[in-house]
Amino acid sequence: MLILGASVLFTETMRFPGLAALVPALGAGLLIVAGPQAFFNRRILSLAPVVYIGRISYSLYLVHWPIIVYYAYRFGMPDDLLEVAGLTAFGIALAALMYHFVETPFRRTAPGGGFDVPNAGLRTRTAWTAGVLILGCGAIMLTKGLPGRLSPEVTAMIGRFEDARTDRFHAIRRDTCHVTAKSDKTAAQLITSCLPPSVDGAVIVMGDSHAADVWAALHRLYPDQTLIQITGAGCSLSQPVGTRAYCDDMYDWARDWIGTHADQLRGIVYTERAAGLITGDPAATRSDLPPNARAIDGLFSGLDRVAAGAVPVVLFGPRAEFHPEPELVLLQTRSLDRAVERYGSWDISAYRRLDATLAARAEAAGLGYVSSLNAVCAEQCRLFFEDGRPLLTDYGHWSTDGGVAIMAAVLQDSPLPFLPDRAAQDHGG
Repeated sequence: MLILGASVLFTETMRFPGLAALVPALGAGLLIVAGPQAFFNRRILSLAPVVYIGRISYSLYLVHWPIIVYYAYRFGMPDDLLEVAGLTAFGIALAALMYHFVETPFRRTAPGGGFDVPNAGLRTRTAWTAGVLILGCGAIMLTKGLPGRLSPEVTAMIGRFEDARTDRFHAIRRDTCHVTAKSDKTAAQLITSCLPPSVDGAVIVMGDSHAADVWAALHRLYPDQTLIQITGAGCSLSQPVGTRAYCDDMYDWARDWIGTHADQLRGIVYTERAAGLITGDPAATRSDLPPNARAIDGLFSGLDRVAAGAVPVVLFGPRAEFHPEPELVLLQTRSLDRAVERYGSWDISAYRRLDATLAARAEAAGLGYVSSLNAVCAEQCRLFFEDGRPLLTDYGHWSTDGGVAIMAAVLQDSPLPFLPDRAAQDHGG
């Protein structure tokens, strides 16, 4: 019942693996403890087809994930019953072939222990197969994926994505000011070394890597403003304290530093990735993921802990996510036009619900709120410039030029209260 219950009742909105994984695991343990004479084991699990599945289970374990992954890369995650049934049958057939022609020849035990491979031809074929695989994989790696299989248009676009990622890393100061697990300094040392000479009238941009994008965009839009970057990879306030030590250090330092310099600061802009604020995996589904009330409580508690009401705070709403990411869709479709068309009708209803929830919570808490969704997905989601340059570098991080364009569009509708009005700037005001 535990195994069947988990199979039927678990949904894509549940965190898995996690504590939920104990349910089917406990069921399997109880079946083993019951022993071979238990009714279910004796009458059901001893049936020849079921026993055969058990025999090929290791090969099935090896092949099932590559089948799913490559199918998803080419056609998207299987969600139709016929697709799932077909992939299941294909996996069982492939596992059976592996069991009989790969596993079984190697299962003979030598008299002195170990495996007995009695056939010199088998050894030779195995060595040749391994050599061909190694050489083939090496060729793919050295040529960066055999680019000759792609059209010049797609090859050029892939190059643009690679350039955009490199530019973004420089723009967010990933190796010098953006805190990561690989930083060669503590969070306090890193951020302190990047502080401007004077912090009078400064605006802090704080949060995870998405906040680093916001800092990079604002830095280019407001070159004369003092903007302080306090960002770290995966450092979202919605996650429990203790999740990442370097993030805890960053926010502890920020709390003390903000408290000391509050009278010099004009405000704080905070943002974080949407995935931590919704229940479920956005890579698996988009439309029906509800806001995560516990994570949202953690976010506002964290903001109160760090800012302590000493400095005005604006919560910059999280952006929509795109899975699979645009570069992968471009490789799947082999056409920029088809990739643009695929994202045009992207369903972001889950992110709009989250956006509305956060806006209401921010208003109740006396914080400002800026939505970022319409800048990319007003009527249709737009992930590329007209000339084909990417607005994003992956599922949601902005390219350098994309971030400037998106932020300018956001500020046109919702100016930040402690930064000059972009419309006034554009008209010489």
